[in-house]
Amino acid sequence: MIESLCEAWNLAIGLFFDGFVSLLAIALTAPLIGVLLVLRRMPLLGLAGPQLASCGRAGAIYVSALVGGTEATHAFEPGHGALVAGAVVAVTIGMLAIGVSSHERRFVGTRAGIAFVVAMALQDIFYLHSPPHPGLEEATHHGHLLTVDAVGRDLVLGCCAVTLAVCWSTWRRQWISAFDPDQARLLGLSVRRELVTTLLLVGGFCAVCAPIAGPLSVFTLTLVPPVFVRAASPSLASYAPLSIVAGLLGAVAAFVLACWEQVDWPPGPAVTLCVVASSALVSGILI
Repeated sequence: MIESLCEAWNLAIGLFFDGFVSLLAIALTAPLIGVLLVLRRMPLLGLAGPQLASCGRAGAIYVSALVGGTEATHAFEPGHGALVAGAVVAVTIGMLAIGVSSHERRFVGTRAGIAFVVAMALQDIFYLHSPPHPGLEEATHHGHLLTVDAVGRDLVLGCCAVTLAVCWSTWRRQWISAFDPDQARLLGLSVRRELVTTLLLVGGFCAVCAPIAGPLSVFTLTLVPPVFVRAASPSLASYAPLSIVAGLLGAVAAFVLACWEQVDWPPGPAVTLCVVASSALVSGILI
């Protein structure tokens, strides 16, 4: 067993290194966004964003095949550019609909839930009318971290770097406006503007990362660690770092299990189960 685990680890840092690095970058970034969403009491945004991106990916496949005149009996898969463009369009439309239609903060979560189910329905319709492709729909649900190439890896790393930079530069404003809107107004901060910044962070991150890692992995890493750690965190200052630790531990374990021949789980379910376990472990240690 130990030898097979070592072989799985060698595969993770060798043959599947691009996917491994991509997942680690997502695990480092997603919990930060999740912390903001939990503090704002709108965690459903963490569900809506990845699903909107996944719907946009399906829409890009449908539109590309339609424009290219691909017959319904032929397999077809557009490149990274078309898939990311479709995800960006879908996430932009969805986030604008959520933000513009929700004049009060308490309605954002409700609108996000509606956007989530609408995106799921549209995704299935797009695939129903798209040319068949072996494994393409499964890759949309579970991601393709085990087959991601250098272009996909660079897209994820670039997106995570930009998201981390924006979080770092606006963290204090985001934190205050999320945790105590009244104090934010007294300090002269625009709560509405900071909410829009959060929507942009969620949307941009999901639009690039969800088509590659899969929506299941993205919203698991976004929501599960912050939700578990919130009640057990000894202080607000340690809340975000502990959430990141839980996400990273789960991501590493999930990727090794996905590469382990005796288990061979898809990355999406592996990430979900391992991140839940690691988050529960971190919370249990803190309690």
